[in-house]
Amino acid sequence: MVWVCSTRGVTIASTPNDRSRGIAALIEGFFAFMWFGWGQAEAPSWLRVPLLVGGALGALVAVVGAVIAAASGQRTPMAEREIRVRYNVIVGVEFLLIAAGVLILGRTGSAAWNSGLTTT
Repeated sequence: MVWVCSTRGVTIASTPNDRSRGIAALIEGFFAFMWFGWGQAEAPSWLRVPLLVGGALGALVAVVGAVIAAASGQRTPMAEREIRVRYNVIVGVEFLLIAAGVLILGRTGSAAWNSGLTTT
């Protein structure tokens, strides 16, 4: 399978490889680990063991993904400058929108809807 991205007359074709798959597993495993850990905060006692197992599996997926990505020696689409710049701009806009949302919720008295963040 080949992924194709075409904008402004530039076409970038990328074939998923072991490094890309490893990085995806690392990211997904990390977030699974964090989500299952967060779920344990006020979970009922009967749910703690399944959440611990989920967290352990998420950590395992992250570690295996990191090993696969590091051992592959292959390039990813992020090696291309145009892709990296576009990605960084998109992530920057996302962070600005998140910060604006946090400020709006804090200023309107709805800070409880923020994920553990408070504003004064």
